[in-house]
Amino acid sequence: MSTPEAVIEIGATGVRLLVAEITSDRKRNTLDRSELPVSIGKDVFNDGVISRETLIQLLKILKRFTEQLIGWGITAEHTTVIATSSFREAKNRDPVLDRIFTSTGFRVNVIDGIEENRLTYIAVNECLKDAPLEKKEDTVILPGDFSWAMRLENTKKDFEYLDSLPGKKLLLKGNHDYWWTTLAKM
Repeated sequence: MSTPEAVIEIGATGVRLLVAEITSDRKRNTLDRSELPVSIGKDVFNDGVISRETLIQLLKILKRFTEQLIGWGITAEHTTVIATSSFREAKNRDPVLDRIFTSTGFRVNVIDGIEENRLTYIAVNECLKDAPLEKKEDTVILPGDFSWAMRLENTKKDFEYLDSLPGKKLLLKGNHDYWWTTLAKM
């Protein structure tokens, strides 16, 4: 058995933990998984900051995940922790990240929108590994939230990345697509 590895994703609507091992034939064997809701995005997208109440809720979740990780012999230093759109947009991101580190030992990597899209694509590809999207005749439905930009002019890199992927893309407006004000601009 290989050494288990852990990833925590802090998203706009919740926090997700995955503990897995990579087998000798390079397959992922999921050992543990947890997901708990927290409305970071609601705070940030409405008020521009992560509220004290939401931070306290987030810290409780991360401390609970720490306990799970201890059971697998995984420390905070050996856990990959990423945060997405809500942390990118939060005006109080740096003090919140400091508070997370001092309370839990987790160093959070705030990823950009392009990396978030890349990781989403990898996850979808993993789910569809028996039917990979590799042909230009393939159709991919993107159910919104594929660019975390706040304005249309900031979506260029995200659309360039999506354009580079094979297949026809059908784009649907998501609840975080603040840049999408009208189809005429697209």
